Amino acid sequence: MPKYFIYSLLIVVLFSCSKIEQINVEFNKALLIFIINGGENSVDLIDVNTFNTIKKIYIKNSGAIFSHHINLSNDKKYLSIALPKFDFAGGHGNAHESNKEGGVAVIETQTGTVLSNFTTPELNHNAILVKNNSEIWTAGLSDKGLIYIFDSKTEKILSTIKIDSEPTELILFKDLVFVSCESSSFVYAVDINTKQIVKQIKVDSFPESIYLSKNEQIFVENKVKKTINIIDPKSLSVIDFLDLNFEPGAINYNIKTNELWVLAPELNKIVIFEKKQQWELKSEIKTENDPHDLKFFQNDNKAIVVNQKSNSSQIIDVTSKKVEKTFTTGLKPNGIAIWE
Repeated sequence: MPKYFIYSLLIVVLFSCSKIEQINVEFNKALLIFIINGGENSVDLIDVNTFNTIKKIYIKNSGAIFSHHINLSNDKKYLSIALPKFDFAGGHGNAHESNKEGGVAVIETQTGTVLSNFTTPELNHNAILVKNNSEIWTAGLSDKGLIYIFDSKTEKILSTIKIDSEPTELILFKDLVFVSCESSSFVYAVDINTKQIVKQIKVDSFPESIYLSKNEQIFVENKVKKTINIIDPKSLSVIDFLDLNFEPGAINYNIKTNELWVLAPELNKIVIFEKKQQWELKSEIKTENDPHDLKFFQNDNKAIVVNQKSNSSQIIDVTSKKVEKTFTTGLKPNGIAIWE
């Protein structure tokens, strides 16, 4: 990683035909949307006023690579992306039996420079930066059940941590990394300093992905059981659950409306729940084909969803539940990172 600097301005470079334009954004007031496109290994930087792509960053492709999921570092200086040699757009399928490699890319947000682009021993679902960006954590989606920890500067493996079979998504909450293990009934909490497992948190069988929301709760997506478990990362315990009649995709909680928004990829819609005595269906929003990720922005007044098989994104007004704009992304968008 390069030496950290203090910037007062964020300069985004837009390549337009034969000339280069500069867009100056106040560093502390920036609202930026990054979309990762797995089918072309690119990141779209979206203008939140027009929702046009003002910069496209391509990640060098050394083979059949399908970039997957995108995470913003805590200090907002870097984006981390998984580079598996497997197309998750068709589902996880036999990914754990493929014996293919994965990879990691790290991009500097202020310049769009790809700082790292290296191979990992196994397929990976996402990658995150921890310990002041000095380490990159990712997991091998296989029966080995390993978390791989890389040095950010040298890109060498520092250590591995053995957990359950088929670990997928990793999320960072304070000094803990949480990892879902798809061929188990557990989410693991691992201390980033000691590299020790703090707790195995029992959830429903086959947890595929996990999501950390602004209300500091972790939502566990269980496609096989068609359920959601809700974890309190402070007490390291499951505090709530939902039974569904569809396979859940990405999950997010809106603090402004106290609503739980759940993607239903096979039904092409967002299903919205509200907690009263129990979780109750409140509303549904039609999307385009295969909604894959969902984020809120503008103080939870707006939502953005990427539709993987339509190569599109939609902006939704949270209050009215109306789709305000649909725009084209790159090929197979599968993740969103928002700097707000």
